[in-house]
Amino acid sequence: MGAAHAADPRPGLAERREHGGRAPAWGDWLATWLPGWQDLLRLGIGLTQAALAWVGSAAPWIVWTVWGLGCAALLGIAGLLSLLLKLALPKPAPAPAGTA
Repeated sequence: MGAAHAADPRPGLAERREHGGRAPAWGDWLATWLPGWQDLLRLGIGLTQAALAWVGSAAPWIVWTVWGLGCAALLGIAGLLSLLLKLALPKPAPAPAGTA
C-alpha cells in the first residue's frame, strides 16, 4: 500500500460500508498500519511485568536508599544554610575592656 490511498478515499469508504457504516475493529486497523502489533503488545506486557516484579522485590532497598539520600540532602542543606547565616549576620562588637 503506497501513498496513493491518501488521494482516493473510496476504498476506505467501501471498507467502512462493509462494516455496516462503522469503523473496523481496532485490531483490523492496527493490523493494517502496524503489522505484528500483537507480538509488540505481548513484548510490552512481558517487559512491564518483569519491571514491576523487580520493583516489587527491590522495594525495601529502593525505599531505604531514597530515604537515606533524602536525609543526607536535608542535613547537607541545613548545614549550608547555617553556614550562610553565620557568614551573613554581622559580628557583634567586642565589649569594652573595663565593663567585665
